[in-house]
Amino acid sequence: SIGCLLQSEGLILAESSQLPAFLIIGGDGLIGSALVQKIRADTYPVYATSRHPAVGQDVFQFDLAGKTENLVLDPGISAFTERSQLISVIAAAVTGIAECARDPQGSRHVNVTNTVNLARELMVLGSAVVFISSNAVFSGEALYPMDSAATDPITDYGRQKAEAEKSLLAMHADMPDAPPLMVVRLTKVVAKTLPLIANWIGRLQTGKQIDAFNDRFFSPISLRHTVESLIKIGRSGRSGIYHVTGSRDLTYYDFAQFLAASLGVSSDLVNPVAADAKIIGLVQKHSALGQTNASLALSLIPEEPEGAIKRLHL
Repeated sequence: SIGCLLQSEGLILAESSQLPAFLIIGGDGLIGSALVQKIRADTYPVYATSRHPAVGQDVFQFDLAGKTENLVLDPGISAFTERSQLISVIAAAVTGIAECARDPQGSRHVNVTNTVNLARELMVLGSAVVFISSNAVFSGEALYPMDSAATDPITDYGRQKAEAEKSLLAMHADMPDAPPLMVVRLTKVVAKTLPLIANWIGRLQTGKQIDAFNDRFFSPISLRHTVESLIKIGRSGRSGIYHVTGSRDLTYYDFAQFLAASLGVSSDLVNPVAADAKIIGLVQKHSALGQTNASLALSLIPEEPEGAIKRLHL
């Protein structure tokens, strides 16, 4: 049902006269729910999974920690794969650095074993697959790593993402007439609903001071930029590794000062503080990613910090 597959410059292009439809695995998470909202606004058919009891015909109850075949055997899935060119986005995962460190086996079951199994089953159905990965596959020692750079993760979460990437790419290479596979590495996604940012906005708007790390770096991208990039990648049908990244690194203190300026309040409300070494997180010298050939082919431009902060308020 995926149509004719053509090989062009190392990228797999999917051509089909069918209407594209999206299946969002993890449709009630931060990225997943925003994807559903945006795709629905663009009037494309979109279906989602939720670990909670399904509500509505376009939501399937599914837990990535359970049996992956429970989803692909659902008659509703086969019904719309027969009438649509399906693009599945795997947005479900155990994403907490600390949570993965506390339970490396349990989180690996979700982030590697079941993710790869589900992707295989979806591709057998003829679905293109977009796998959301992370810049955590890199240690941050190198500036702007490209897609060809060797992964060198320093956290359990990063190791799991790197292992899943490797397994998915190998599986895809060995699968005859495989539908497209897109691996998308994201830097830090920011949204006004995230607890830290929501707290900062609330305090700054009421003239209260906030503390922000001046020794922890990240490369922010807005939720809006992330979602628009993922949809563009999925619709392209071009297999490859994509980097969706901020244009540069900045400290949390730098980001908080930009945020204060965007709210029209004094930057003096932002206090620079050192991070507690006991805080478990992704500590990288360099967080921003280099542009991949696949990203350049789709004109995926790195997002400037000012743009990411402006889009927080949209």
